[in-house]
Amino acid sequence: MRIEPLPPLQNLIAFEAAVRHGSFTRAATELNLTQSAISRQVAQLEEFLGRALFRREHKRIHLTVAGQIYAEQIQRVLTLCAEATAQVITHSGDQQLTLACSSGVAALWLGPLLGRYRDAFPAVDIRLRVVDGLDSLIRAEFDLALYFCVKSHRQVSTAVCCSPNRSTPIARPTTSAGACWSPRNCWIIAC
Repeated sequence: MRIEPLPPLQNLIAFEAAVRHGSFTRAATELNLTQSAISRQVAQLEEFLGRALFRREHKRIHLTVAGQIYAEQIQRVLTLCAEATAQVITHSGDQQLTLACSSGVAALWLGPLLGRYRDAFPAVDIRLRVVDGLDSLIRAEFDLALYFCVKSHRQVSTAVCCSPNRSTPIARPTTSAGACWSPRNCWIIAC
């Protein structure tokens, strides 16, 4: 497949941000540029396409019909590019596990065990995310969390790991469904 000439990527990014915000000024703030830089990049894109994408009226912008059609496609394409880039950056070819824990758990308990775990399971790429506070944990992206806590939270599934006095793993309900958390078969290294 031969790709025809494309406009510069920064012009597409500026256009997409202006569409999303409905403002060159807010797009500039998001992209750490000046309003005139966004305006210039959009003008370059319009020149490349040979069509106006915005109507400019009294410090306001409105998409033209061509701009609406182009915006839908460009937003989809930029999203696909971002997803593809993220997949390539994060894909190691091995299994990946993102663990969330408090700084205390990381320093005093989990940190010393990670080396042994990696030796035993070298194909698993472990990402450690230190998150203090249960409310912050609920908003974090993770596969499994190891936390010292007294009560469970309605947005996660919990199970006792080792003994109630030691720790409780926390996972999103879809991650923990059907999982076994007994020390003998899942946490033998940790316990």
